[in-house]
Amino acid sequence: MLRKTNCDAWAHGGSGENSDFGPTLNSWNKKYVPGGSSSGSATSVAAGLSLVATGTDTGGSIRQPANFCGVVGLKPTYGAVSRYGVIAMASSLDTVGCFGHTVEDVETMFNVTKGEDGLDATVKNFQFPISNFQSKRKLRIGIPKEYFNGGIDKEVESQSSKQLRRTKNKESKL
Repeated sequence: MLRKTNCDAWAHGGSGENSDFGPTLNSWNKKYVPGGSSSGSATSVAAGLSLVATGTDTGGSIRQPANFCGVVGLKPTYGAVSRYGVIAMASSLDTVGCFGHTVEDVETMFNVTKGEDGLDATVKNFQFPISNFQSKRKLRIGIPKEYFNGGIDKEVESQSSKQLRRTKNKESKL
């Protein structure tokens, strides 16, 4: 790590305004918050001060600042990256992820940080190649009926239903 960035104290916050070092400012517009407790990391990347940066995410602290600051953010699946040294807010939700300018930068950072390190028993090396599912097994995906009980945009509902019918037709031909 090259430097420590400004973040909400104890990773509790959704705006970047409540840090021990004063509010983190959104590098695109100082009147807007950068969002999330990992806002300093996102702002560092957005401002061009870092190629990539790490952050932690429990309830959106990577995803929100990535969106607010216009950078790419990744919250990995639980158990993919070691949380050793991170004080957990909600253990089974906390993950260590990263920010970057491009998907490729974030993918490279994830490939470097993922996997077992011997210090976090919840992390496992895993391979999930798509080829395991091609012609060897049927993959079943469940869609809860509650997803379509109102409140969904009509276009989203129409396109989702269309894709579900298309998938169902392909399965019946197998």
